[in-house]
Amino acid sequence: MAAPCSYRFATREDVPIIYTFLHEGSSEQDPESTPKVTEAKLLETLSFVESSKDVRRGLSFTPGFAKTLLLISPEGDIAGMAMFFYNYSTWSAEPGICLEELFVSKRYRRRGYAGLLIKRLATEAQELGGTKLEWNCYRSNESALKFYDSLGAKRMEHWMTLRLDKEAMDQLTKAGEI
Repeated sequence: MAAPCSYRFATREDVPIIYTFLHEGSSEQDPESTPKVTEAKLLETLSFVESSKDVRRGLSFTPGFAKTLLLISPEGDIAGMAMFFYNYSTWSAEPGICLEELFVSKRYRRRGYAGLLIKRLATEAQELGGTKLEWNCYRSNESALKFYDSLGAKRMEHWMTLRLDKEAMDQLTKAGEI
């Protein structure tokens, strides 16, 4: 029987691998894109635990906007990550988790690691008293959608993601009365 994987939250020292995973994922999803992410920006905006040696519940995290859960292979390598943040349902007054980025290194694909990361996030949401784990997926990524369907994820066809990008926010905030 193979040794099990383990999980831990990212520390500042993990930023180089997080950066690499984000760039690899971006190039797979959209080869024409050039991500604006930098290691410095990740250090500034992510939330980290102080030590990878102590990953018990009730950890203290640095201020930041998202956490990164790392999956450690039986070989001891960081094989994948799930970057997420907490959200809230106003209609049920309950917390949840939004998965922002899921990535498994090519070397470790087809081992069930993506499913393990999502399962661990579902557990994290349950431990918060949460009732949802949600994420976005490109409509054109049929293999990912099929995989998510197999996990029991429901497609929210009646919802549409809307976004004001930086330019639109600048225009809106500089505009007079609406």
